[in-house]
Amino acid sequence: MDDDSQNAFKVWFDPHIKNLIHATFSYMAENYHMTGVIDHAAWIIQEGELESLLSTFAPLDQAPHYISFSSKDYDKFERLIDYAGHAAPKQEDRALLEQIHECFLDSGSGNNRIYALMMFAPDSLTALVSVFGKIIDDPSAIDNSMYDLTPWPKFVDLTNRLKELQATPDRQIFVPMTFGEWAAYSSYLSHVFDLDDEDLTSGETAEIEKLLAETGAILMLHAKPGG
Repeated sequence: MDDDSQNAFKVWFDPHIKNLIHATFSYMAENYHMTGVIDHAAWIIQEGELESLLSTFAPLDQAPHYISFSSKDYDKFERLIDYAGHAAPKQEDRALLEQIHECFLDSGSGNNRIYALMMFAPDSLTALVSVFGKIIDDPSAIDNSMYDLTPWPKFVDLTNRLKELQATPDRQIFVPMTFGEWAAYSSYLSHVFDLDDEDLTSGETAEIEKLLAETGAILMLHAKPGG
């Protein structure tokens, strides 16, 4: 096994993001030689590079999935997703792809690398920030003796970051998370229903149940051999 294979790492993609990337790469591959889709004078993009990523991002179902990148594949993906923001046929998709590229561009390395790229509807993010705020206001409301909870400061930092992302409530919101942030998100999310029923609105309950279903799918895949 070469060093690049040994350095492979996983990134979890929200299914909507994964499907958008696949659709855009497909469009770019199908129209590779069409004037106006790819500026070959300004960008070095090989047709084979696009085709090699199509199977990687092929839609499977509506559950989150991880993609295992070698260092070379990650660099290739980051370069192609940069151009995808210029090539997508729909203007609204271009804006989303530019945000995705910014998430990866800002990603660090090692423990600071993107582990999960989630996408939240405004209602879901509002509910999440609200219930996490209720936990912070009353830490005794949840069973903090459980081994699965990540350190409290990481949870508070994540909640504050999510609050800042609420500044654009009119669109879907991308949230890149490191492994530590995702661990804080998933562990405290699983304890939301430790709060008293009267502390949660019906809308919050519905949105949290959706988010728990998504994180549950990831945790189940983790439990599988090779997951």
